[in-house]
Amino acid sequence: MGIIKERMSNLEALRLLCMLMVLNLHSFHGWTNGSGFWQAFDFFRESSSICAVDCFVLISGYFGINWKFKSFYNLVFQIFFYSIAIYVFVSSIGLLEWNNRDFFKCFGCLYNDSWGFVTGYIILYFCAPILNVFANHSSSRELLYYLIVFFIATNFICVSLHSDPAFMFFLLYLLGRLLRKIRIERYTPSIKFWGMAYLIITVIIFVIMYFLLVKVLEITDSDRVCSFPIGFIGYSYTSPLVILQAISLFLIFFTIKF
Repeated sequence: MGIIKERMSNLEALRLLCMLMVLNLHSFHGWTNGSGFWQAFDFFRESSSICAVDCFVLISGYFGINWKFKSFYNLVFQIFFYSIAIYVFVSSIGLLEWNNRDFFKCFGCLYNDSWGFVTGYIILYFCAPILNVFANHSSSRELLYYLIVFFIATNFICVSLHSDPAFMFFLLYLLGRLLRKIRIERYTPSIKFWGMAYLIITVIIFVIMYFLLVKVLEITDSDRVCSFPIGFIGYSYTSPLVILQAISLFLIFFTIKF
């Protein structure tokens, strides 16, 4: 099975939504600010958007990354441009004091923890040809078995991989390849079904994170709830709830035709 090259307007619309969802994620201050209704609302916003990164990688896996030097160059150029331009801009308007050392750190953005998504995606971009060959030469059942083993290993055995974006992206990318391989359009129910699935999963994540962890167990360490073992049911890219939420959102837009 070759790499899919066509573009689908519905999934392009999902990309745009995911961009907004990522912005929503980075405006979350529920751990430190607010109380009562507004804190709960902040957690609900976070719970509704936590699958955005997963959706990005699912889309990449569904279409398949076709390695091209020009595309890779454009990707890296944009990363460095925004890293450097943003620092220069905020310094020029006085929001940040200029520091030569900090400026040169911008050139190491690919190794910065705050750019974890970008670093993981760059690694995925390089490894995509291998993953494509692996997926193409595996049957749907074999690929599903491999994904289950990969999921268990990432979450329970090699726990250090749980926070590594590259390995998480490998898992999600192969899941996207599986959706393409099984021709998911043959099994897709109505948009109402997937809309309800997305909403129910969002509410479950919200209840777990806000009411159980924050209000009952009084856990307010953001790093703790995003890492193993709590991250397995919470705000982690490889949480089964977040993966199911991402699949539901993906299939909502997949069933839309325009």
